[in-house]
Amino acid sequence: MTSNRKVSEAPYKPWKWPVDLATYDRTPELSTTEREEIERAIQFLQRGYLRWASASYPSLYRLLKPVHDALSIVEARGEVGRDTIHILLLEMHRKSTSYWVWQHDDWVDILGTSIRIFREHYHLPDVCRQQLMIIGYLLQRFSDFYALGQCNLPTLAHKVFGQEQVEQAQMRLREELLRWGHATHPATIQLRRVLCAAFLKNGSPYLEDLSQEILEVLRQGNIPEYQKAGIFRISRVLASMGILNKPLSYAPRADKHYGNHDPLEDVPPVWATWCQRWRDTSTVAPRTRIRIYYTLLKGGRWLAQVHPEVVEPAQWTRELAAEYVAMVDRMTVGQWAKADKMHPQKIGHPVAARTKNAHLSAMRTFFKIARNGIGYHLSL
Repeated sequence: MTSNRKVSEAPYKPWKWPVDLATYDRTPELSTTEREEIERAIQFLQRGYLRWASASYPSLYRLLKPVHDALSIVEARGEVGRDTIHILLLEMHRKSTSYWVWQHDDWVDILGTSIRIFREHYHLPDVCRQQLMIIGYLLQRFSDFYALGQCNLPTLAHKVFGQEQVEQAQMRLREELLRWGHATHPATIQLRRVLCAAFLKNGSPYLEDLSQEILEVLRQGNIPEYQKAGIFRISRVLASMGILNKPLSYAPRADKHYGNHDPLEDVPPVWATWCQRWRDTSTVAPRTRIRIYYTLLKGGRWLAQVHPEVVEPAQWTRELAAEYVAMVDRMTVGQWAKADKMHPQKIGHPVAARTKNAHLSAMRTFFKIARNGIGYHLSL
């Protein structure tokens, strides 16, 4: 469901890949001349000969030109650029191939699965590792950054796409999440990491270019478990903004309670986010918190069918609250829930009095928290 409130939007311009790969000679094999010149260039670099490039560049033009183009985009100059090229020359010499033919495992071996491993291997500044990532990414040879362990994806995305462009997109999502009531940390810190990962996976810094397929591929990849919830949250925001037709399906861990179906199905995205915020910040006992959370989601399904225009607690009125009480009083087993997971003989029977009380108590607890956050109160 699309949110009633419009989020500030950045102008959309088609993203153009900053280097034209078609202009490069991507022959995988090294010629005899290239092999000899690489060995000579390595010797120059090891001796600290600063004018090595003028001597080696003509023979290594097809190999150095793409690297220089990539480094110029991120403004890597001087000693950092020289040390980065030194590593590439060492690895081409060791593998006897150009970097155009290196596979995923080759890049992981070079970049290392941690900064410590990289530092111990090459004895060069850590920043060279980041420059190598950028070269591999811009030349479309490597993009599985989560395979590298510790890696600053926001910094990487800023360098590739431009800091202003990335931060504009982050601001659009952050405004919507904060409006939904998310706390500052998950709405900024986690979103920043996950959104940059999505941009790098998609090869574009535009929200409009993201798709369900890209987000699902990212979620199924090497991304840490604690960040997968961020991907799901981003998909719900994009759906509310009309960029996605619908959010990703809920993907709980196999050992999670209620993990045999999508509990957010048919729940308005904004309402679901309010429920998730309550679940994540509530101090009630864990079992009680889960029970109330799923009761609130049932209320969201009722809203979606009876009052689709209501997606936030602030939109509730006393009349709507009275209507909800009447609905609960007439509610039957399986209504507004996943009836296929229930005993068929119980479906359709009136719910017990204690169940009605639990539903009203759950909503009352929810609105007490909402009242503290946005300044209103309803009596149920």
